[in-house]
Amino acid sequence: MHNNWGLVLSSSGQPRAALSHYDRAVAIARTLAPDAEPSSTQVANQARILSTLGRYQEAREKYEVVLAQARRHSYVEDQISALLGLARIAFLTDDLQRSQRLIDEASAARSPEGGVLEGGVVDTDLQITQARLWQRMGRNDEARAVFTKMLNELAESGNRGSLVASLLLFRAQTFTAQNRSAEALADARQALPVARYMEIGRASCRERV
Repeated sequence: MHNNWGLVLSSSGQPRAALSHYDRAVAIARTLAPDAEPSSTQVANQARILSTLGRYQEAREKYEVVLAQARRHSYVEDQISALLGLARIAFLTDDLQRSQRLIDEASAARSPEGGVLEGGVVDTDLQITQARLWQRMGRNDEARAVFTKMLNELAESGNRGSLVASLLLFRAQTFTAQNRSAEALADARQALPVARYMEIGRASCRERV
């Protein structure tokens, strides 16, 4: 139950409240089964929120727990997700070489045999994480090519969710970095209606909570 509340609160823009519920979910699980491994899903949720809150060292430790579990049990998707979480922390803390190594490791682990499908959630995360690192490295043309490709694919599928707004804003940043203000503004304007729609949904969630 607490894990589900954490997901709702995270989606509604309340990371601190979400973390409180994730922590309680893990604590309850440990009380009920002291000798069992913590749920990798619950620990990954903690890691994501800690990273959102800028508590990178704690987030890194949680992702390392998830990664160790995933390797023991040969859970390929969990391995890749944890590696990408660690890669994001690395580039957010300006360790760009380590970030690329982690992304390369995640990419090497990706395969249909391992249950990682092209265009799936993990594959999408891999593409975005690589492109965001390229942004951080000043490789804006390469990053923008990835964002544009993903936006075109989403447009073909009729998807207008939060991912579209995020990709538009990431692409706008690449234009801004190259002093292409008109193009950056056009992307930001496209993202605004989607962001407003998602904010209405988050406000509705907050009211229900």
